[in-house]
Amino acid sequence: MTATTDDPTLRHVVEPVVAELVSRVPAAAGHLMLVGAVCRDVLHREAGHPFTLRRTGDLDLALAVDSRARYDDVVRGLPRLRTSAQVRVELAGVNVDLVPFGGVESPDGGVPLEEGAEPLDVFGFGDVWSAARVVRLGAGLELRVPTVPGYTVLKLAAWAARSRVGEFKDAGDLACAMFWYRHSPAVVDRLYGEERGQQLLAHAWSQEAATSLDAHTLLLADDAVALLTPARRAELINRWAQVDENLLATYLENANLPGC
Repeated sequence: MTATTDDPTLRHVVEPVVAELVSRVPAAAGHLMLVGAVCRDVLHREAGHPFTLRRTGDLDLALAVDSRARYDDVVRGLPRLRTSAQVRVELAGVNVDLVPFGGVESPDGGVPLEEGAEPLDVFGFGDVWSAARVVRLGAGLELRVPTVPGYTVLKLAAWAARSRVGEFKDAGDLACAMFWYRHSPAVVDRLYGEERGQQLLAHAWSQEAATSLDAHTLLLADDAVALLTPARRAELINRWAQVDENLLATYLENANLPGC
């Protein structure tokens, strides 16, 4: 499904970046997906919430490529920034992390950018890409935007990886996705109108009062893992078996969200 967007950030921030990238490297057209904090903000507005979230000055774009050579062809000649982010370029005056995935992954879910360095974690990007919707920008440009479950997959994987090394910001983003589902009329309709939703409601009601896993959160988790292939679903479950649940509960607090 392709839709035209009126989102101000997509129009005034993302579109100029995509336009410059495609003008420099026409082969990048149709191979870009929005990820990261800007994706979160777009989904937040689409869910009907006008208040702002944690701000960022960077933009994250995922680039679907069929090989390392193709990625090198894209980034060759782009203005590179010397930072700890190995994929950072500057386009339209914006710092952009241009993250490759697809045929460049080796092994699946990891991109080896430099010899001896940890592979870049792109777990689930391909599955999220397949479920994402295509948004039409100006001048014939297109960009894929993940669904809320797709965004949640990326954040579940990120928390499982980064929380183990003392990085906790992904929990606040997971709290945002939970908030969107908790305040979505469409989700309420599903919980009361579908057999699976009713099962999740019954399961949530059977939990102890202290649990944070309400039916809306259970449905979000259900929708998120459903996007993954069976092998990746098993891998995500294995990653989460190593997650400190108490640590996650602590960092799920998000001062930007009412009631969180």
